[in-house]
Amino acid sequence: MGTEEEGTEGKGEEVTPNKKRAAWIWVLLVVAIGMWPPWAYDHVGEGDTPNTMGHHFIFTWDRAGRIDTSRLLVEWGMATALAAGLYFAWPFREPKNP
Repeated sequence: MGTEEEGTEGKGEEVTPNKKRAAWIWVLLVVAIGMWPPWAYDHVGEGDTPNTMGHHFIFTWDRAGRIDTSRLLVEWGMATALAAGLYFAWPFREPKNP
């Protein structure tokens, strides 16, 4: 009882400060992409592909457009891949104590 190693069996690896930064970067990217999603025109002619309206703030909804969910999911997937790369590839060094 009372040892430092007690209760650490079976637990995953320690979350380093760099891994915490990568997780926060992911959260910020997902929120930012969600707040400024890609928009597309609702009304397109027969056989036409939807025209993009660019990225706009979520609360400035335009009745002529809709959120382009396929592009939004691709952007979230890319943000997730970037953050996962940072999380797993960022140097695992602990900060040096002076």
